[in-house]
Amino acid sequence: MNNYYQQKFFLAKVDKNDQIIGRVERWQAHQEKILHRGFTVILIYQDKVILQKRRHPVFDGYWDVSFSSHPIYVNNKLESMEESIIKNLKREWIIKEKEFNQLKFINKYYYLAKDPRSQLFEHEINYLYQLILSSPIDINPEFAYEKAEVEINQYEKLKNFQPLAPWVKQIPDTK
Repeated sequence: MNNYYQQKFFLAKVDKNDQIIGRVERWQAHQEKILHRGFTVILIYQDKVILQKRRHPVFDGYWDVSFSSHPIYVNNKLESMEESIIKNLKREWIIKEKEFNQLKFINKYYYLAKDPRSQLFEHEINYLYQLILSSPIDINPEFAYEKAEVEINQYEKLKNFQPLAPWVKQIPDTK
């Protein structure tokens, strides 16, 4: 794993109504099942959903659509979702800023899942976004093992990618 996972970050600790009730260090949140705010972004290029096989301490080797993370506190201020999404997109994918547009909020939902391969949990109010890409992208091998694509009109084929991240399984049925 790269040194990004050794860095100390603070996340928004929230209640089940998604009200911020404090800050929590990210690994403490994942060890102690503390509810926090996160996001998942579905990347779409030429009517295909891009999947990422995660290289991560939590749910390592699981398929995600297309990447997931958390807004963090920077200088005691919580990043906006948009700021955090763009920063994480540039870190986890090989992409140029002009290659994306049309970031769209879809929904938010609650979930709790234990990683069977570690003692870590994801316990989140998860914000789901869609981002349309204007050109192809590739994985950053420090953050993903591989990528795959699924036609939007064949989204049900997503279940063929195993193991599938639990937050992906929990995505509300949103067209």
